[in-house]
Amino acid sequence: MLPKTYINTLKNLFRSKTFWLMVCLLAMAAARGAYNGYYGGDNDPETVLYYNDYIQVISNSCISTLLQYVMPIFAIINVALVINRDYGDKFFEIEKSAGAKPSLYVMGRTAALTTVNGIALVIAHFGCFYLYIYTRNGIDGMTWYQILSDSFIRILRVDLFVALPCILFYMGTAYLIGNLFKSGVAATVLTSSYAIGYFLINLIFRHRIGETYFNYFSPVPKKLRQYFHFYDTEWFEELLVNFDLSVGKAAFCIAFLCGIFTLGVALSYLITRRRNA
Repeated sequence: MLPKTYINTLKNLFRSKTFWLMVCLLAMAAARGAYNGYYGGDNDPETVLYYNDYIQVISNSCISTLLQYVMPIFAIINVALVINRDYGDKFFEIEKSAGAKPSLYVMGRTAALTTVNGIALVIAHFGCFYLYIYTRNGIDGMTWYQILSDSFIRILRVDLFVALPCILFYMGTAYLIGNLFKSGVAATVLTSSYAIGYFLINLIFRHRIGETYFNYFSPVPKKLRQYFHFYDTEWFEELLVNFDLSVGKAAFCIAFLCGIFTLGVALSYLITRRRNA
């Protein structure tokens, strides 16, 4: 029943007009980030991008453009659409009558959501990055073949180890809230409020709040994103010393974000099992 639940969840999402509206908004946000740029003066027609700029934009196009609030809200809305089908359209009861077990049902739903959100994240990041580079006439000293071949693994690495744990954090939180309140609206309002609140606090008050939260327990932990900012470059070792970074601290941040996701899914499973009683 796991493959069936997985496929049916994908069908439910792809049939939703709200889902496609969010896809359009995500594409617009990625394009806007690329055109606006990331450095003072990088919209000047005479701007020349160098290797250092190229490396930083790989991270910035993900963190600054996508993870501040656009991708989190995209993921939260998708979770809400699934929750609304679960409770509004009695989708679980339909699947249960076909023999679905609560554990496989929850696994199928969350696996489908992870697939959709993960693919959307990667496509949006690639699109934003390459559009930025293209509109700035490439990178000084690098051919397009070099840019494409080198950036491919760098972008996927940032998405896998930095962005995806962040998205999972929001997914697990929204999925739990939606099941607790039996409402996709509650999941959207409460989780999106946190996402936007984090964005505003990080933007305005990050120097007035304890560093521990921003370093390790925020949706985009500073120790994690800084670790992968210059990963596999000549500046990496210097960065580790200057910002007190280590693979252990980065791994802790990933474990925390994925742990919240796992906890949210586990508690949602218990709630779903009670519906099965």
